[in-house]
Amino acid sequence: MGATYSAITMIVITAAVINFLMAIYMLSQRSSQTIPQLLAAYSLLVVIYAGSSVLQLSTDVMVDQQLWMKVQYGAKSFLPYIGLISVCYYFNQEKNIRRIHAILLLVVPCVSVILLFVNDVHYLPDFFAIWTGNSIASTVDPFAKVWFFVQGIYTIGAITISFICLLHQQKQMNDTYRLPFFLLISSFFPLLVSEYIFWFHFSRVGMSVIPILLTFTSILYMCAFVCRGMFHVAPIARDQLFQSMGDAVLVLDSNNRLVDYNKAAAKVIPGLSVETIGRAIQPYFRQHTDIPLWNDHLTLNRKASEVRKKRRRDEMNLYHSQELEWRLAQDIRYMHIRSSIIRKSTGLPTGKLIVMIDVTERTKLQQQLKQLAYFDGMTGIYKREQFLEKGQLMLEEAYRSAQSYTIILMDVDRFKRINDTYGHQVGDEALRHFVKCCQMVLRTNDLFARYGGEEFIIALPSIGASEGAAIAERLRHELAARPLAVGKQALFIAASFGVASVNRHNSFTLTELIRVADRALYRAKQKGRNRVIIAEKQDYEQLL
Repeated sequence: MGATYSAITMIVITAAVINFLMAIYMLSQRSSQTIPQLLAAYSLLVVIYAGSSVLQLSTDVMVDQQLWMKVQYGAKSFLPYIGLISVCYYFNQEKNIRRIHAILLLVVPCVSVILLFVNDVHYLPDFFAIWTGNSIASTVDPFAKVWFFVQGIYTIGAITISFICLLHQQKQMNDTYRLPFFLLISSFFPLLVSEYIFWFHFSRVGMSVIPILLTFTSILYMCAFVCRGMFHVAPIARDQLFQSMGDAVLVLDSNNRLVDYNKAAAKVIPGLSVETIGRAIQPYFRQHTDIPLWNDHLTLNRKASEVRKKRRRDEMNLYHSQELEWRLAQDIRYMHIRSSIIRKSTGLPTGKLIVMIDVTERTKLQQQLKQLAYFDGMTGIYKREQFLEKGQLMLEEAYRSAQSYTIILMDVDRFKRINDTYGHQVGDEALRHFVKCCQMVLRTNDLFARYGGEEFIIALPSIGASEGAAIAERLRHELAARPLAVGKQALFIAASFGVASVNRHNSFTLTELIRVADRALYRAKQKGRNRVIIAEKQDYEQLL
């Protein structure tokens, strides 16, 4: 057995050293989160338990064996408690554990430790015999026997509840966390079986197998919490919150590589999968939009001192928000993207949090309201109010750049007769036909609006009076060449045009220029309609 004990001792020592290094690593993170603190405590208790087990095996002195046994099982008494609390934090269930409950759960391990270390005072000889796995038939003190079962039920119960919680959460777990889940199951299941073997004396080995199992399963336990890099960004416990959110959420590291995402994000970006964890996120965005989602000029790899100096100046860059079109299969959606910097306590950026909110319905409603407010419901071109606003801005720009600017005011000839003869439905169609003919001639930067009734107006930037008259003639000929089909008949639509212009030698407001064009239009009507008249000098002089 000597060689066997030596091999087992080396295995336990190696695992204990690994646990000790992991505890130092977690404590070095100086995290304010509870998970790293619990994991560090768990690792240190495993180190104490494993170390005292080795020291107990290495001595033949009864007093020393009893001392290390006290330390060993004193540390072991608290491990089920920390394991259960850690699993609750892992799945974001700590809010269901009240402070009084957490304190009550500590009563059993605390009483066990007290009984262990005051055994020489109250002298319950069978208490140690029970812990070492000897027969319990010779138990003298009934309290020792009762507490033995209390501690056993507490230990097995805590591990069993933790195991059941893991199995319950497995159905709701994201594929991203399958590996941590497997590691947790692998750490709890062997420990649960070994506890049953120990407490019910099924083992036939000359020593307890729990020190060996516990030291190795604790390593799996630690890896389950720190894998996927989530220890640095946020607890894995927030996975429940992620999956319940209707908005897409992405967590990136300082190099814009994907750290985590929720189910909603997988629907918005179908290319996301477990394999994309750790990859740059930009290529996946480019599949759906051509617009950059954040300002890349914000460097995340600054030194902490530089960050503190520039933090106030860069405050506006830490939160970025924008709306954009999002291509999704054959559909076009509208997404509101919000990205913010995740910072450590030192001020050094550690990653990005991106929230993608589907605002398609809101955007479409806004577009509809804008359409109703800005555009004529029948013809689809600008309303009079929008023309006056935009046209004035175009006129001011023409004055600043010393460019010409022309207004064409036009009126559909004998429109009342069309309504009386064919009805208002054909009259409405005649106005729409008139607008389509005009749009075939006009440039994209020309401003076209319905001024009222059957009257329309056009603003032509960088166009003089003679050029404007030529465009009006083209409009008139286009109308003549494209009659409106009304049943089997051809309805020819004609219009009268009044043209007024400003240049660098005169200065008028848009309203005044429209009045001049209206005088020219009036003369076109007087002279027989279906013609173009350019405003004359006296038309302008009447404004002075």
